[in-house]
Amino acid sequence: WVRENIRQFGGDPDNVTIAGQSAGAMSVYLLTASPLAEGLFHRAIVQSGPGGLASFGMTSTSGLAGSLSDAEESGAQFAQNLGAESISELRSLPVDTLRSPAAGPVNLGPVVDGYFLPDPVET
Repeated sequence: WVRENIRQFGGDPDNVTIAGQSAGAMSVYLLTASPLAEGLFHRAIVQSGPGGLASFGMTSTSGLAGSLSDAEESGAQFAQNLGAESISELRSLPVDTLRSPAAGPVNLGPVVDGYFLPDPVET
């Protein structure tokens, strides 16, 4: 949409910059690694986000990124820890419960799904 309409806003479809802050920065960072976004933008601004795996002392997501089944298993364990049997039950829980130590650790990171991220990200 941006490439098709940017001229209407005074922009150049051959000079598109995307930007994100915090969680949006992680989205921008991962878009730079996804073949699905190839050619859609030319520059990226990452603010208050991961900046890169190197900022975590990592050179690859291979130890962090899991498969879709790993992500599903992690989510199921999270729900089980809280006694929730469905997404609607999780949605009904107070935020303090979701953030409680009893919920267990939540692995936040990219998931190598074979589609958006076909391979682990390397720095």
